[in-house]
Amino acid sequence: MTVELRELSAEMTDALAALANDVTIYNNVRDRFPHPYLRENAEEFISLSTAETPRNEFAVFVDGVFGGMCGLVPGEDVYRYTAEVGYWIGAPFRGQGAASFA
Repeated sequence: MTVELRELSAEMTDALAALANDVTIYNNVRDRFPHPYLRENAEEFISLSTAETPRNEFAVFVDGVFGGMCGLVPGEDVYRYTAEVGYWIGAPFRGQGAASFA
């Protein structure tokens, strides 16, 4: 198995919308994550994410196929040198070790 983190791009919109529209993801991520997750949500997310410098969200590719997301929430104030790491893996890729791949 190969697992890669890639910068988001508009070409990933449909894959993101399809995988993210999953209530099990919604139930386990931050409250700002919408459900249902529509194509327009994916378009907006990709647009905002690609405008960030530095980029904090990355697509997870499993064996060359879009399989989820990984992101950083930078800390502030005394936590400015830290970040919270979050991720989700789409249903077709769960249970295969993609999240713990080393």
